[in-house]
Amino acid sequence: MKLKLVEQFSGSLNFMMETLKEKIMYSNQKRLLAALLGATVLFACTSITVQPVSAAEDIREICIENNPRVQVRDFVSVLQNRLAYHNIQSQVVENKSAQGCVYSMTYTALRSWDVTTYLSHAELYLWKEGRQIAQAEYHLRGGGGLALTKFASTQTKMEPVIDQLLGRSGVKQGAPTTVTQPRVSPVPMQQQQPQQIEQEQPMINENMGSN
Repeated sequence: MKLKLVEQFSGSLNFMMETLKEKIMYSNQKRLLAALLGATVLFACTSITVQPVSAAEDIREICIENNPRVQVRDFVSVLQNRLAYHNIQSQVVENKSAQGCVYSMTYTALRSWDVTTYLSHAELYLWKEGRQIAQAEYHLRGGGGLALTKFASTQTKMEPVIDQLLGRSGVKQGAPTTVTQPRVSPVPMQQQQPQQIEQEQPMINENMGSN
């Protein structure tokens, strides 16, 4: 009888130990998976490399050389709109050299696919009379990985890159400055006390009746 009890206790103890091992292994696997997912998101961040244009350059107009291999439909329109935001006119040309443009820009843009397409890489090159004077690169490491920000619009991704390329902030150039006048509390007027005006009463001659 005692031997059976010892065997039953030993069997129960072994079962409990095996169950505990499985739980520990499962917990460790979950932690490892969470760490791997976190690392994937971390290394799938955005990389922006910029060599900005010199502040000495007074750029008023840029010729954008068309790149027919780029399949990002709104890329050029986003580029032109942001240049216009900084008071820089632009036109799309087929050959920047033939147009005699002082300042010109070339570009490339690549898409990636995950349920839908999205911009994952772009390069901008700014030229002055055939000499490169600035460049910028936008890149999603690992194609964006599991980060949902990879689905952001072309405008959201490229506007900061264009701003840095031009050496300008995101504040519109020449925007009117709003001056806030300090509020002045009105001085309360002193309440005027009503003045009492004494009217002279006509004097009655008591002797008039006796005459």
